[in-house]
Amino acid sequence: MRLRQVSRVAAVGTLLAALLTACSGGSLDAARGGLEKSRIKVGMLPVTDSAPYRIAIEKDLFKEQGLTVETLPVTGGAQATEGLVAGDYDVAFSDYGSFFTAIEKGSPLRILADGYEGRTGTMQILVKGDSPIKRPSDLAGKKIALNGTRNILQLLTEQALVNHGVRAGNAKYVEIPFPDMIAALEQGRVDAIFAVEPFVSQAKKQVGARPVLEPLSGPTASFPIAGYITTTDFVKKYPKTAAAFQRAMREAQEMAEDRKTVEEVLPAHAKIPPETAALVTLGTYPTTLNPDRLQRVPNLMQQFGYLKKHIDVPTLIQAPSN
Repeated sequence: MRLRQVSRVAAVGTLLAALLTACSGGSLDAARGGLEKSRIKVGMLPVTDSAPYRIAIEKDLFKEQGLTVETLPVTGGAQATEGLVAGDYDVAFSDYGSFFTAIEKGSPLRILADGYEGRTGTMQILVKGDSPIKRPSDLAGKKIALNGTRNILQLLTEQALVNHGVRAGNAKYVEIPFPDMIAALEQGRVDAIFAVEPFVSQAKKQVGARPVLEPLSGPTASFPIAGYITTTDFVKKYPKTAAAFQRAMREAQEMAEDRKTVEEVLPAHAKIPPETAALVTLGTYPTTLNPDRLQRVPNLMQQFGYLKKHIDVPTLIQAPSN
């Protein structure tokens, strides 16, 4: 009888050891959910556009999917795409201009989830209150701060300038991170800044900045701005992990339809006071990946010479898994 008990104890011990070995590469939550990888590194630009990511963290949406996310800061899409290819991140939030530029250069990237669609007021080209620049045409030959060159912001700027009779490329672009733009404008290092929320509201409040050009109008009204991207290698190696991230973000994007939910996370996400969060203009947080809508971006990029050849968006979308 004793020998049987010893044998049972030994068997249980062996089983536990096997389970611990199987889970050594990830969390128990991931093992239960069948995820290939439970801990992922996410390159994040903490602006209003990416607020649903913070919602997913604070509402435990990633945790419910068996995921633990490590958030690493990025200053723009170029850093995000380069970091993905270098293995610094598993997933990153990137503007679509930088994404499609990387695709043409041969970077093996895919779109996991749509992130943000801009609308009037969410992004503006601002000048100082006493600036001699009074109208869009006055921006010809002037220095405009962008968070990166040849990205979605430069594309939107050039289309907006063309709308007002200014030849594309007839402005000087200076690369400055979003948090440093207001100081650069105030100090006269640039003539104008391309600000996104919450920096639009901050610039108006702090230095009396005023808008001189609305980039999201006409051909670029309701334009796709940014999304969550990864590498083809990641989705091949970790398809269940990629699907878990998609499910969490889809739920977070749905929650972001409630403005109050977005306002609640902005102070921690974008490092702004609650009173500023209450003032920001919000765009749309899409809950589906619409290839026809996203196709507008590379088409416009090709029109302005950012891309040399046509890019077929449907081939770059990682279809959500149930």
